[in-house]
Amino acid sequence: MGLAFGFGWTPCVGPVLASILMIASGMDEVWRGALLLFFYGAGMTAPFIIAAFFAKPFLAWVRKHRAAFAWVEKAMGVMLILFAVLIVTGGVRYIAFLMLEWFPGFQNLL
Repeated sequence: MGLAFGFGWTPCVGPVLASILMIASGMDEVWRGALLLFFYGAGMTAPFIIAAFFAKPFLAWVRKHRAAFAWVEKAMGVMLILFAVLIVTGGVRYIAFLMLEWFPGFQNLL
């Protein structure tokens, strides 16, 4: 659950909130800026409310599969170490260039 929280929260809070605050501060009417912030807050809150409805069934599933989680934790630890090595050595950039070479359609995503 912490991993899902991290994936959902981290990329949204900084740049998006800063952009919304900048736009809201430049609006002529306060209620328009407040409306932007309201929808941002609702959008950030909704996934957590939905996750709360599924927390009990998820935790029941985790209890049934507890033995496998030791292996999952070890695999995630190895992946984190591998990714750290890739970052330090510049491997992420190399992989990104390979992906663009193999799948040129990725260049059109932005």
